[in-house]
Amino acid sequence: MGGEGYLGTVILLVLSAVLAVVLKNLGFKGASIFTALIYLAVVYNSIGLLGQVVEIIGAFSSDSGAEKYIYAAIKMIGIGYLGYAASEICRELGENGMCGAVLTATRMEIIFVSLPFVREIFEVAASLVG
Repeated sequence: MGGEGYLGTVILLVLSAVLAVVLKNLGFKGASIFTALIYLAVVYNSIGLLGQVVEIIGAFSSDSGAEKYIYAAIKMIGIGYLGYAASEICRELGENGMCGAVLTATRMEIIFVSLPFVREIFEVAASLVG
């Protein structure tokens, strides 16, 4: 059941990539917007599939006691992928400055999500040393 969604995403990517190249070569001015819409469709499809992955990981992590760490890692990975997709949309639309700003904001958000865990690491290290 989950594999069908992935297959649909792959088919969507291949067909849209071919169509975008054909449209660009034909001089269609809206090819960049078409490509941006395809990025959004793929992200939307992927978000639905990620819900299943999070449920499975949640079941495994609750037994180990590392639930908050695993969810933080999943959150950072998700932020990274969504930020990258958004920056690629900006790049495709010719907004290179906005692309850089989106990537910087993505990196900052990942740092902010990881700060509580960095603090924990330093506290454990300090308790071991002192």
